Amino acid sequence: MISEIFKLIRKDILLELRKSHVLGGLILYVLSTIYVCYLGFESIDSQSTWNSLIWIITLFVAFNAFIKTFDHESGELEMYYYTLARPESIILSKIIFNLILMLILSLATVLIYSILMGTDAIRGADLVQFGFGFVLASLGFSATLTLIAGIAVKSNNNVGLTSLLGFPVIIPIILVLTDFSQVALAGMPWMENLQNLLLLVGLNVIVIALAFVLFPYLWRD
Repeated sequence: MISEIFKLIRKDILLELRKSHVLGGLILYVLSTIYVCYLGFESIDSQSTWNSLIWIITLFVAFNAFIKTFDHESGELEMYYYTLARPESIILSKIIFNLILMLILSLATVLIYSILMGTDAIRGADLVQFGFGFVLASLGFSATLTLIAGIAVKSNNNVGLTSLLGFPVIIPIILVLTDFSQVALAGMPWMENLQNLLLLVGLNVIVIALAFVLFPYLWRD
């Protein structure tokens, strides 16, 4: 199973490299979105506003990145993969690949956002804690939206259903993330964030477990 996962991840990476314009388009989307925010705000002095806005941007970037996760596996190609790999391997490989992609996009988002919007609002922040929050967010977004995309692709309404199902499911993760990052940006110790940390880890574990259990039934449908 591990061998299958690595081979599938390698396949997705090679496909992404062949279509480098897709990643470039996503980064351009990040840049244009943040630039529009910059035109409206120019600089942000409020820590809570700085924190909330970056998560709104990151959330929409995630939806744009993962909305067509299973487009390559539709039709006859889906049947071909069905004979080669187990559905558990397919969903886990997609989650890991999307996690890698989301980490790249999150890094680009934070860098561009910090350059354009400034960092005055987050002086004294615990950047390690804040960065760890982004790693957990990337895992949560990739796992949740990959599973939703797998459900949506079976309905032949990938874009609409992913958005419709994705937002309600991802709201709990966003609520905990904003609290977690707010504590981190305030420079407070890790112990003050322990409850949020455990909630984030728990939500991620639940979503990954659901994907592992439910996806085989979707794949065989």
